[in-house]
Amino acid sequence: MVVFDGKKNKHRMKAYPEYKGQRTATKKARSVDMDDFVKQQTEVKAILQCLCVPVIHKFDQEADDIIWLHARRCKRLGESVVIVSTDKDFNQLLSPNVSIWHPWQNKRITHKNVQEIYNYSPEECVDWLSLLGDKSDNIPGAKGIGVKGARKFLDEYGSILNYIKGAGEEMNKFTRSQAEELFYRNRTLIDLRHFARRYLKGDKVNIQINKGDKIDKRELGIITSKYDINSFTKDSFLKTFKKIL
Repeated sequence: MVVFDGKKNKHRMKAYPEYKGQRTATKKARSVDMDDFVKQQTEVKAILQCLCVPVIHKFDQEADDIIWLHARRCKRLGESVVIVSTDKDFNQLLSPNVSIWHPWQNKRITHKNVQEIYNYSPEECVDWLSLLGDKSDNIPGAKGIGVKGARKFLDEYGSILNYIKGAGEEMNKFTRSQAEELFYRNRTLIDLRHFARRYLKGDKVNIQINKGDKIDKRELGIITSKYDINSFTKDSFLKTFKKIL
C-alpha cells in the first residue's frame, strides 16, 4: 500500500507551532506550482489504483501515524511488514516483524542491524532523535549535544526519562529542567506509539483501504500516454503487480 500525507496534526502544531515550518518556506523559495503538484499527486494515485495498489490518504492524518497503525495491526496478525522509506522516525518501529527498506541506500534495515547503521537501538530511537533534533521536520534538539554526546548520554542515563527522574549526576549544559521540557515536546512530535495511543484512539481510527481485483490496463494506458510512460502498460512491468493481486 502507498500512504500519502494529510495536513499536519493539530496536536503536534500545538506542542510546537514551527513543526515542519521550513517546508512551507522551501516551497515558496522554489516557486512550486501547487496546482500542478496536486494534479500530479492525483494522477499518481490513479495509476496506483489501476495497478491494484491500495492507496491511503486521509486529509486530517499524517502518513507516519497511519503507517504505525497498520504496522501494529499487521504485527498482531503475525504478518511481516516492510516499510519503504528514508525517514529515520520509522526506526522506532523495528522489530522481528517490522523492517525498513531504504531505497536510496538499497539496504534493508532490521532490529538486528540498526545499531550498526545508526548507532542506536529501536528502543533508543525516540530519545536519540529527541536529543539531536530532526531538521527534516524542523524539530530542535538539545543544545550542545551532538552525535557523540547523544551516545554518551544514553550509555550513562539509559533514557531522557531516567535522567529527568534523577539518574546519575545532573549535567551543566543540559539540566533536568531542560530535559523535561524537551522530553514532553519532542515525544509528542517524534514518538509515534505515544502519539497514536494518546491522540488517535488506536483502532478507533477508521481508514478505508480501496483495492481493485484486476489491473485496469486500458485506464492505465490513457493516463500514462499523457506523460509518455507507456512502458507502464507492458507485461514486463505489470508482472510484478499481478503477483500481489
